[in-house]
Amino acid sequence: MDKRAIGIDISKWDVSFEPNKATKPINFIIQRATLGFQSGKIDKDEALDKLYEGVKKIEIRGAYGYLSSHSNWKAQADFFLNVVKNYDYQFYACDFESAYNDMSAKFSQDANLWMNYVAKETNKKVLFYTNKSLYDSFGWLYCSEWPLWYAQYWNFPLLYKNPSLPKKRTSGEWSLWQWASELNYKGHSKEYGCGAFSVDINDFNGTVADMQDWLSNTTPPPPPPTITWYKVTNAPGLNVRSGAGVTFSIKYWMPNGTRFQVIDKINANGYIWLKLLNGGFSAEKYIAANKIFAEAE
Repeated sequence: MDKRAIGIDISKWDVSFEPNKATKPINFIIQRATLGFQSGKIDKDEALDKLYEGVKKIEIRGAYGYLSSHSNWKAQADFFLNVVKNYDYQFYACDFESAYNDMSAKFSQDANLWMNYVAKETNKKVLFYTNKSLYDSFGWLYCSEWPLWYAQYWNFPLLYKNPSLPKKRTSGEWSLWQWASELNYKGHSKEYGCGAFSVDINDFNGTVADMQDWLSNTTPPPPPPTITWYKVTNAPGLNVRSGAGVTFSIKYWMPNGTRFQVIDKINANGYIWLKLLNGGFSAEKYIAANKIFAEAE
């Protein structure tokens, strides 16, 4: 098989980046540009300018913003755009992680809105970065249509394997795969010209030429996902259970007339069960469809 493009992603934690000292090929690089803090502060990576001196020597360059649940998504996107306009990057990514964040469906929605906005403002490729656990729990709710930059580590890292993909993604449906980090591949930073002990290593799902073609073919951002609204029509109300079945415990109760959002349907235990955006499951037979709308804000 043709060799995939190989790249690294870096931030201040990589200390330094001198590509002339690398002993391994670096076809692309992704640099952290901005990050949000638990305090609500938004800032640029404090080593951005220092690291960019090496980054600008790599042919294919991207930048990512670490999204925070503690700040408005648009304020973070505007700050990101104001920072990256001063550098020569060819693509961008939204970093969707749990550290210092409150994970929820709304946070997935914020990531989608951030990516839509950045894509429209720059007309460049935008990727969604996350791992399997976060994608399966929250990310797919609003971000399943975006090019995926996926962190999934095998116990024994090996180039040109394939990741074990999350739900809503078919085999081969990934763009970048972060297959090595300090968690499973310690001590390789120097091979890639970095000053820290370990570095994140990535594959592109194709050759260098494929990646260049992929970047040159700009596509409009995916439309916002449709969300189905339902209304409780079972007097006096409806139980919401922890799983798709009557044997599961009751999480909470919704009075008759309550409107709520549904994100999935499951056929189980003799009923069609609706998975609620706010968590839990209810049987469809006790609920009436209310309307469908596009979540745009």
